[in-house]
Amino acid sequence: MQKVIKIGLLGSGTVGSGVIKVLEMNQQQIAERVGAQLQLKTVLVRDLTKKRPVLEGYNVTDCIEDILDDKEIDIVVELMGGLHPAREYMLRAMEAGKKCRNSQ
Repeated sequence: MQKVIKIGLLGSGTVGSGVIKVLEMNQQQIAERVGAQLQLKTVLVRDLTKKRPVLEGYNVTDCIEDILDDKEIDIVVELMGGLHPAREYMLRAMEAGKKCRNSQ
């Protein structure tokens, strides 16, 4: 059984949506290169009522704690842009023991 690396994604705007599409389209190639399957587990958004077709089938939240407190999430990727609250969220993710990547 191949290892699964679960990802929490902060942001689903232009860049976040693009990352989701790349992960979906290249899932097999990424798994072969990384040696593990990457699975997007939860996506943080500002507005839960906004329609986002790219997020259909994914767990979506507007509460950062849903990602930070999830023991299954290995990596947090910040694609929100701007300094606040992105910086604070990433600092909290590191404190929670998550591996972190940001868009900058």
